[in-house]
Amino acid sequence: MKNNTEKNIKKLAKLTNTYGDKKAKEKKLKEDVAGLNEAIKTLMKQEQLLDFVTDKYKVNYQTKHTVSLNEEQVINILLQNNIDGIIKTKMYVDEDALETAIFNGKLPADVVAKIADAKIDKETIALSIKEIKK
Repeated sequence: MKNNTEKNIKKLAKLTNTYGDKKAKEKKLKEDVAGLNEAIKTLMKQEQLLDFVTDKYKVNYQTKHTVSLNEEQVINILLQNNIDGIIKTKMYVDEDALETAIFNGKLPADVVAKIADAKIDKETIALSIKEIKK
């Protein structure tokens, strides 16, 4: 039994060292890839290119636009205007209830305008790359 334990300890040490070495390489590789990704996106934006093809790869530049609410701001607006049923006890906005209230005209126009100012626009640039099959 002791002999088996010694073998397992040696195997565990070897696996741990290999794993650690590979994780360190992975971290470095991820940093390198992230830098290359940013450099490609910067150049494609400068040149206003959406697609770029080399002899090996095709790169696609996409702009994704998302909109969300500044919940703290909306909560303050709703509280200041004594509007019930939209703020949950965890103090977050029930966006479905808010949308319904706005759609059904249950909120005063000035409150809707203030809430519109609480929108957060977010733009994410995505880069996809595919190997060209020959």
